[in-house]
Amino acid sequence: MKKILTVLTISSLMVAFLAASSWAYTYGFTNITSNSTDNATTGESQLFLDITDAGDSQALFTFWNSLDPGNPSSITQIYFENNGLLLDDIISVDGSDGVEYLIAGRAGNLPGGNDLDPKFDADFEIYPDQPTAPNGINPGESLDVLFSIIGSFDDLIAALESEDQNNNMRVGFHVQAFGDGGSEAFVNNLVAVIEKATPGDTGPSPNPGTGGGTVPEPATMFLFIVGLVGLTVLKKKFNK
Repeated sequence: MKKILTVLTISSLMVAFLAASSWAYTYGFTNITSNSTDNATTGESQLFLDITDAGDSQALFTFWNSLDPGNPSSITQIYFENNGLLLDDIISVDGSDGVEYLIAGRAGNLPGGNDLDPKFDADFEIYPDQPTAPNGINPGESLDVLFSIIGSFDDLIAALESEDQNNNMRVGFHVQAFGDGGSEAFVNNLVAVIEKATPGDTGPSPNPGTGGGTVPEPATMFLFIVGLVGLTVLKKKFNK
């Protein structure tokens, strides 16, 4: 009986863990304004975007400013270029403590976006409530933006990673309140890290990898295997 209870406990923990886990495509950003080399480096090393399949034709965009290295910076205005018309509408914006955002009625455009080839043409914009920088995404903070999407989640990821400059989808943001008071603009790059990243993680920033598919974390795979073994043992017990 004790063995059965142990197996049930392990199996329950496995199911709960798998249910709570979600796989995120994590993207870094490339500086496009080049006002300051130091500020460009800060943005490219600690500002990230997770994109997760939220089900029911929805995608969750999680912007986060890492505590590693944690240099002063605040993601403020965020812009979405809807090439391919895969983004339908913004359902909600929900920030961590200290982050307050509003949805723009009409999208402006990414600073420096007109200098890109092709130029950045924003279809959606969200921005911090006043005061701008304090309510933006500072080190250790994050923002969830839930979109309804048209087509599949895989189509969305393919558009973000497409090298077809006329049809790829892009995300960009304005970053203010660097240590020297300067500002910069950034656009997502084509490098994706296939792992579950934790917004505001105090550990090392993700290491760039290549896109192409989600890969379960080793801990998840271990629990999955343990659960399968446990279920097999339980089945044998009941058969007896």
